[in-house]
Amino acid sequence: MLQTWRVATLVVMGLGLASAPSCTWIYDTDEIGGDDRGADDGDDGPDDGNPDSGSTPDADPDALDFQLIPAELFEGEGSAFDPEDTERVRRVPIVLRGQNLSDDMIVTLDGAGFQAVVVEEVAVSPDGRWAAFSLRVPVLPDLAQGMNDSIQVRVESFEDLTRTLTVRGLDAFERSGEMIDTSVTAIAARYSHVVLDGDIVARGASPLRLVATAGIAVGGTLRADGAGREPGAGGCAGGLKAQTPSCGQAAGQAGGTISGGGGGGFGTAGADGAPVNGAGGSGGVAAANSTLVPLPPASGSVSRGAGGGGGGTLLDLTGGFPGGGGGGVVELTTPAILRLGDGALVSASGAAGTPTGALGCALAGGSGGGGSGGAILLRGGTSFEAGAGAQVSAAGGPQIGPANCFGGAGGSGRIRIDSADPVDIVDQPAAALGPMIAGDAPVVTRSATIALSVRGASGATYELYLGEASRPAGSIATGDDGLGSADMNLEPGSNLICVSESSPADLAHPEARNCALVAYVPSDG
Repeated sequence: MLQTWRVATLVVMGLGLASAPSCTWIYDTDEIGGDDRGADDGDDGPDDGNPDSGSTPDADPDALDFQLIPAELFEGEGSAFDPEDTERVRRVPIVLRGQNLSDDMIVTLDGAGFQAVVVEEVAVSPDGRWAAFSLRVPVLPDLAQGMNDSIQVRVESFEDLTRTLTVRGLDAFERSGEMIDTSVTAIAARYSHVVLDGDIVARGASPLRLVATAGIAVGGTLRADGAGREPGAGGCAGGLKAQTPSCGQAAGQAGGTISGGGGGGFGTAGADGAPVNGAGGSGGVAAANSTLVPLPPASGSVSRGAGGGGGGTLLDLTGGFPGGGGGGVVELTTPAILRLGDGALVSASGAAGTPTGALGCALAGGSGGGGSGGAILLRGGTSFEAGAGAQVSAAGGPQIGPANCFGGAGGSGRIRIDSADPVDIVDQPAAALGPMIAGDAPVVTRSATIALSVRGASGATYELYLGEASRPAGSIATGDDGLGSADMNLEPGSNLICVSESSPADLAHPEARNCALVAYVPSDG
């Protein structure tokens, strides 16, 4: 039975000036919030943003004025759809940039779930130019995709001034025991929350990418597996008999000229599964350093999630048997909690090819090669939790058929897991661990330099970037426990801090980096 949680009321919006009791708020600039969230650009001029947020200073230098950074948020940011998880999720920092702000001002919030809520703690700079507080945007059941609501941010001081913080609505994505067809179903990529229960199959030409602001729960099975020749969502179909699939370098080759079995699909771009006269060659596995799971249509990505198996042949004629479909492409990303329940499964495995029948190799032709495993990317910003017996799989289709004309096995696919916490899950093949900003990153700070912690692979070095322009900001190395720390210099206002294992040229990939917003309010001058 599908179980759904809703945030009915908003809890206290306190401010953690040093650190928050929760984990990092992550988002892709291509996925959550876009490129124009009003993050401070570091200069002394006004930032672009919502016209209602006050993007130009008042002409009177003695007047109260401010703009909000960011000027808009998505429903559910800083919250959890399961109320029991709410306090674990990192709040969202809101910066007030302006003039004549004071530490005795009162800030109240109205609208989008708030009713004259007084913000308990606001940090203000001595020069009155900067202030910041933190909040949670609740999940709003009546606010659908394409609809907007607003939070009125009112500052009461020697005069009163109100600015508008826009809240963009999102749909929930809730499925129980059904098929998701990415070819015909509108997969919006961004949701308030995702709940998957029962046995769910993902098919279609496009990858299955689900990004949710307030959490993701998988209580049953999510399969983007190949089945027969058919691939999983975003994968590549197996070849017909005597055919090499259209998967580029990842394709398993057609069988050889004399009753050849089809070659297995390759797990990523590289050498093909080599067929021979007789038994088909097995596909290769994904390169050991292939920790970035590129998801189409990102620039430079593999065009398909996995290689389909090659078709078997018979004397260059029409005999032989089809190859198996490749596994699909699955992404589950949330800045809140990603939870796989007891016995849950996320799979993008390749299918076996069709075996040679009772007539045998000489009369019927070679067996089809197995499709390769696909690509799975799982990211939990607060935590990635796996229950007892939970599994994630991107295995290749097995070798199949008679020994003298079997179809080769498909190569293994790729799995990557990014989590601020250690991950304990059954994985096949072994998952690569990507970098994630750990939970002690502050929401609002009075310090110009913070010690930033990152969790990732053991003994790895990751690159740090600052701002939407991805300015290099140093590097961070992890120890044997996968944890690393480095000092990060901040600019007054809103700071977008990102960590990546990739070079700047790769940052166009939405999945290449994990980020957090940190508000820095100077304590002097």
